[in-house]
Amino acid sequence: MSIAKELSMTWSFVKQRKHLIVVVPIVAYMIGWKLEKIEYERMTLFRDRSALFGREHGPDYKPSW
Repeated sequence: MSIAKELSMTWSFVKQRKHLIVVVPIVAYMIGWKLEKIEYERMTLFRDRSALFGREHGPDYKPSW
């Protein structure tokens, strides 16, 4: 198969699926944003509870967050 024929076939494939060039990055961004949000919410459970920074707090203690 010649290079010109192969490039022509590739270009026709891209022309038929132009919407994927826009849709795939947007969907990937939305999935990443959602996963980051879930991880952030999960990590809020561990605030001020690590062994390194954990200590007994008085009654007037305000959380660091």
